[in-house]
Parts: sequence; C-alpha cells; structure tokens
Amino acid sequence: MEFSGISAFELVDGLRTGRWTSVDLTQYFLGRVLRQKSNAVAWTDAKGALGRAREIDEKRTQGKPVGSLQGLPFTVKDAFRKIGRAHV
Repeated sequence: MEFSGISAFELVDGLRTGRWTSVDLTQYFLGRVLRQKSNAVAWTDAKGALGRAREIDEKRTQGKPVGSLQGLPFTVKDAFRKIGRAHV
C-alpha cells in the first residue's frame, strides 16, 4: 500500500479502524528512509521500530488500550538527547 500523501490524522484513523497495522506503516516508512539518496536520516533502528510496532499491533488485536498516536511511525530530530546515541 502507498501511504505517502495520507495525513497523520488519516493514518491514525486507519490504525484505529484496522485498515492497516503499525507494522504496515513502519515497514513502508522505513523502506522510504532506507532508499533515500540524501543523508537526511543519520541513524535508524529498524529492528527496534518493527519490534515496537508488533507490540502495539498485538495490544490493539487484544483490545488493550493504546495511546491515540501509538503505532504511528515518526522520526526524532538528532538535537534531542537519547541515551547511547550521538547528537549535535
């Protein structure tokens, strides 16, 4: 599925209604990041992102509560400190 051009609101709604999963979104956007020709994203944690997406999808499947934005992939600006990662 092609997710570019879909608003964050629509992506979240699709997660909520089951039109797609967090794994679907995470795989799609990771693919875009990994195919980029620029150096806009300096570091990724594909394994961690997909693992977390699976956890969130499982919670949704089990009917457990999840936050309204949980499952929506995003990037974090490197200006924010993250333990164990270099920052500028």
